[in-house]
Amino acid sequence: MNRTLCIAVLAASLLAGACSGVEDGVQEPLETDASASEVRFRTWFEVVGGSELPGGMELESLFLNVGSLILEPMVDDSAASSQGPVAFATARPFPVHFDLAEGQRVFAGPEIVLPQDGDFSVSILVEPPAVGFSAVPVDDKVGSGGASVELLGRVGSGYEIVNDPPSEEDNPEPVPWRSIRTLDGLDLTGSREFVYRSDRVVRFHLDSVMLQAGSTWDLRLTVELDDWLNDSVIPAVDALLEVGDVTSDDSAMDITETVESETGSDELIGGIAVHAVRRR
Repeated sequence: MNRTLCIAVLAASLLAGACSGVEDGVQEPLETDASASEVRFRTWFEVVGGSELPGGMELESLFLNVGSLILEPMVDDSAASSQGPVAFATARPFPVHFDLAEGQRVFAGPEIVLPQDGDFSVSILVEPPAVGFSAVPVDDKVGSGGASVELLGRVGSGYEIVNDPPSEEDNPEPVPWRSIRTLDGLDLTGSREFVYRSDRVVRFHLDSVMLQAGSTWDLRLTVELDDWLNDSVIPAVDALLEVGDVTSDDSAMDITETVESETGSDELIGGIAVHAVRRR
């Protein structure tokens, strides 16, 4: 029998119900210190990988617009309420911006209070900002195009394009095999920016965590870059560089269409690892 999923919206330290069956979809805020079983935690996002890029390539920034983090208690059917399982979600979207060119690889997200402890299944929703909402107001270049995911990078002097290895029949030499072609005519003054900018809505279940009352926790979400870069981003940059003179103009190379034809942002978002760390 299908059951309704009841969503409780978490707004900083206040809780507001958004469950079907609740009049007007809103409940009065709960006192944050009313329950001994409540759990407080701070969310942290961290980027790992991207340190072994082809020569002449660098990453400038990564932007994610998180529509919500969703934590659903892991309970069996007998323990669920008659309305269905209750899931808790952040009430407001929030931008996550890594200034990779400046070495920023950690981003502090919102602090959240849950009304109960236990084991939770964690999901993430990434979506474009609402109309009129500037995700990163201090920088009109990043996150300003209504993007759910945006990556900015640059290729410069000596950028290497790695060819696919030939088959064993064509190549009797032992592996590993590596063939590199460089863009000799490209210097740093003529370097080109590339951009991936997606407006897709993606939601992924990440993993489960245990949060116990009486402690303050960090919920750490780790964004792994390497697989996504190697499978989608670098081949997309290579494909554009191979078809023309990269110094022909100053506009950024848009690799969005090529990346979307491969894994899009699914591999990046779906590969986020999550774990809980007790702070005190």
